[in-house]
Amino acid sequence: MGFTKTLSRWIVDLRFEDLPAAVVPWTKAAVTDYFAVALAGCPAEGMKIVRKHVWSQYATGTNTIIGDTAQMSAEAATLFNGTMAHWEEYDDATFGMAGHPSVVIMPALFAAC
Repeated sequence: MGFTKTLSRWIVDLRFEDLPAAVVPWTKAAVTDYFAVALAGCPAEGMKIVRKHVWSQYATGTNTIIGDTAQMSAEAATLFNGTMAHWEEYDDATFGMAGHPSVVIMPALFAAC
């Protein structure tokens, strides 16, 4: 089995109870941080332009966008929610890790869920 299939199988089989205790607070912090920076970008005037563009380019679907009741396709929600999380540029100030992976990973993960 190749790397991608092995990794995919590991992810599918992974359960919360299997996570090392040290990982849980970091994961919770990353998810909380993602939502915090996304909500900070939510009321931005420029996000209205992004929303209009995304609506015009993608099909509707069942994925939600943060701070709204509208539903979009998985691709559209991922693009919109990811853009919102980057809007205020708060996502570059992270203690304890290099970079800020949650704002690029979480939108796709939530759309996939």
